[in-house]
Amino acid sequence: MKKSILSIGIILSIFSMKANAQVGINTPIPTSTLDITAKNATGSTTNVDGLLIPRVDRQRAQSMTAVPVSTLIYVNSITTGSQTGTAANIDAAGYYYYDGTLWAKLNPPAPASVNIYNADGTLTGNRTVTQGANTLAFTGTANNAFSVDGNTFSVDASNHRVGIGTITPKNYLHISEPGQTSGITISYVKGQTITATGAGSDASGPGFYFENLSNTATNKVFKMNFTSNGNNDGILNFESVSDGASNSLRKLMSITTKGNVGIGTVVPSAALEINSNTNNISGLKFSRLNSSTPVGTGQAIGVDSSGNVITLATVSNVTAALDASTNSQGGPVTQYFDVYDTSWTTVPGTSQTMTIPDGGKAIFTNFMLGIDYFNAPPGSGAAYYTAKLFVDGAETNVFITTQEPGPGGLQAQFSLSTVKFLSAGNHTVDIRMRRTYNNGSASGAYMRCGVMSMSINSSFIN
Repeated sequence: MKKSILSIGIILSIFSMKANAQVGINTPIPTSTLDITAKNATGSTTNVDGLLIPRVDRQRAQSMTAVPVSTLIYVNSITTGSQTGTAANIDAAGYYYYDGTLWAKLNPPAPASVNIYNADGTLTGNRTVTQGANTLAFTGTANNAFSVDGNTFSVDASNHRVGIGTITPKNYLHISEPGQTSGITISYVKGQTITATGAGSDASGPGFYFENLSNTATNKVFKMNFTSNGNNDGILNFESVSDGASNSLRKLMSITTKGNVGIGTVVPSAALEINSNTNNISGLKFSRLNSSTPVGTGQAIGVDSSGNVITLATVSNVTAALDASTNSQGGPVTQYFDVYDTSWTTVPGTSQTMTIPDGGKAIFTNFMLGIDYFNAPPGSGAAYYTAKLFVDGAETNVFITTQEPGPGGLQAQFSLSTVKFLSAGNHTVDIRMRRTYNNGSASGAYMRCGVMSMSINSSFIN
């Protein structure tokens, strides 16, 4: 064996030791336990300066036992041994140190960055993104490209739509009751769609609330919704509701899917039905038409028994020709009739039959009668005699009563004028008389009356 012997001087020229057990290499004043200084710290020399750590292959590192913690090696080959046991981390050439259990890489590769672009994650606390003057944009092409909490909010980037409560919006903005599937397949309306279920009454269904907090109490909330009424018609409903939206205050208007419009009602039975909620008040008002407006030409209108507006036949303001009758008599008495207290007697010549056109007519009747009392019924005192208008055999509330002036040979006059509405069809009007207060005259006795003059006229009023 050949041995190399270094002189003490050479060794001392390389190492420098201090009394406090610090060793310096290439330095006379070591500053740590072992201080190695480069032979050529600067310059362009090609000599190698550095520290060579023991170089072993993986099998050698794997075979070591009782390795002190922090032992440093350089594995120069992994073609030997296996990545097991203490060499479990040795998968490439490089520096390794012993951590007490395994050989660990001195400089492990940086782990892949974990962020929203390559992995799911969980926020560990509240976060705020301060944009300042910067914009934040998302681009995509998927149907449900961006969503919040499932279908709570969804952006359909493929069709440029936004869904609230749905991930398949049918319009630019589609608000849906969660869990409901829209039946719309093609949306011709470009705007907004609302999908929801209703409870079968005008209170529920898809719609809107408009709330104005500046309005007075009970006038803050207005509701518009699509629902159904008691006839199972679909209706677009407008109503005023309480400030908390829990109670309906006023039914304003409804439009049914059949095309009927109701004001004050949700079950309109005509193209337009108005319910004023007040008897004998139509609820219809013309701001520029009133009782002082000049009369024009055209059809007159009225209402039938169901409240439907109908047209009435147009005639002149007063008609005394068609369906009107006039009877008159004058001169010497040639016609007589007897009046009793027990029944009504028709005045001769007053009975008239009239044909009333569709829609009905208001009839003006004028009656004048002058009679001569020809006898005095048994008894004493001046009796009371009444002339009354009858329509279709039924007495009306139109009458006049006079008192017999005295014994026979005296006269009396009766005059009636009135307006009555008659429905369409044939009607009979006449004047009848009766002794309505005997005042001493014997009951059942008659008063003979002679017609001195008589006129009756009935006319339509437009």
